[in-house]
Amino acid sequence: MKNKSNLIAYGLMSLALVVGIFLSVKSVNQSQDTRSSAAGEETSLDEMVIDGVCGTANGTTVEMAPTDDEACDIGAINWYDSEGSDGDYNWSCIGTTNGQVDDCTATAAVLE
Repeated sequence: MKNKSNLIAYGLMSLALVVGIFLSVKSVNQSQDTRSSAAGEETSLDEMVIDGVCGTANGTTVEMAPTDDEACDIGAINWYDSEGSDGDYNWSCIGTTNGQVDDCTATAAVLE
C-alpha cells in the first residue's frame, strides 16, 4: 500500500511540475506579446527609415572631389557639383525608406 501512495504522490508532483512549467511559458509569451503590442508593429530591416548622413569631407577644404566614402557616412551619394566649378563640391546623402536627405559641401582648395 505504501508503494501505491508513493506512486500517487510522485504522479501528483510530476503533474504539478508540468502545470507549473506550462504556466511559466504562457506567462513569458504573454509578456512578450504585451511588449510587442506596446512597441507597435515590428519593423523589418527592409522597412526601417534610415536618414542620410554626410561624411568626413563635409565642411572641409579638399584638393579634389571627395570619394564616396568621404562624402557620405550613410546613404547613397547624389552629386550636384562634382567638379567644384563654383568653388565648392556639392552633394547630398540620400536616406532609405523615406529617410531624410543630408545636403553636404566641401570647399575646393585653390591650387597655385
